[in-house]
Amino acid sequence: HYQANPGTTPGTDGEWETEPTEPQPYRTRLYVVRPADAAKFNGVLQVNWQNVTANVDLGSPGGDEVFRGYAWAGITTQKIGVDGVPGVTKGLTAWDPTRYGALHHPGDAWSYDIYEQGARLLRDGPAPGQPDPLGGLRPKLTIATGSSQSAMRLGSYINAAQQHHPPAVLQLVAHA
Repeated sequence: HYQANPGTTPGTDGEWETEPTEPQPYRTRLYVVRPADAAKFNGVLQVNWQNVTANVDLGSPGGDEVFRGYAWAGITTQKIGVDGVPGVTKGLTAWDPTRYGALHHPGDAWSYDIYEQGARLLRDGPAPGQPDPLGGLRPKLTIATGSSQSAMRLGSYINAAQQHHPPAVLQLVAHA
């Protein structure tokens, strides 16, 4: 979670002065699609900020990326994706409690940390003895993707959060 430094206000120039606040525990989902044959991996990983514009967690690889050797990962980054909107939509925890019941999201203010940590795990690999979502693949290029409001959240991530985690993990590709 990040907030503007005391006495500053985030402007439209993207040069935001922010500071981290207290971390919170969370458990989220990484949805990974990768070439079955590691030799066909082209070294490019797309890390998608899953979209919740429709009040559910949405996102999947577009086009034929996976068939051309890309790896794709969607990170359930926002609270609506986990918990849904009461009386309107089910989040992952209610949709499939057996599979997703252990997910926990502290709130969208922490979505930037969740995205950053997921992207780093995917790019750098897990700690020894931990499961590897990419099955041993290590990307040469990691690209941030998101559509609609997720693209806007990625812009805020670049302005508010990425400066606290050098070196930058991602190159940004956002679609309106």
